[in-house]
Amino acid sequence: MKNAIEMLLFACNELELKIEIPYLFKLQNQQEIEACARISNLGSKNGMLIFNSFDEIRSNYRDIQKANFAFSIIDELSPTDVFDLSAYIEMFNEWGWSGSTESIPIWMS
Repeated sequence: MKNAIEMLLFACNELELKIEIPYLFKLQNQQEIEACARISNLGSKNGMLIFNSFDEIRSNYRDIQKANFAFSIIDELSPTDVFDLSAYIEMFNEWGWSGSTESIPIWMS
């Protein structure tokens, strides 16, 4: 079975989205944060950060938002989960497009 980040990578590749795994960045206070991944052009100006647990960012989530990132918590998959591209398309649509209007993918509603 693949893990949640591997499935996310597969979905991004299928939908031609740029994903960086892992993604390390510094907050304005110089504290380093490591996200499992960052997907460009989704959620907010600087993209969507993916974490395994809210506990990882509990003390910094406001600073993450101030840095123009959105974030999401992705749970691990169960052994019975199967890949469903339409579920990823729905999730990405809920996050919203933050890239240029000229580059909105055709699968974005």
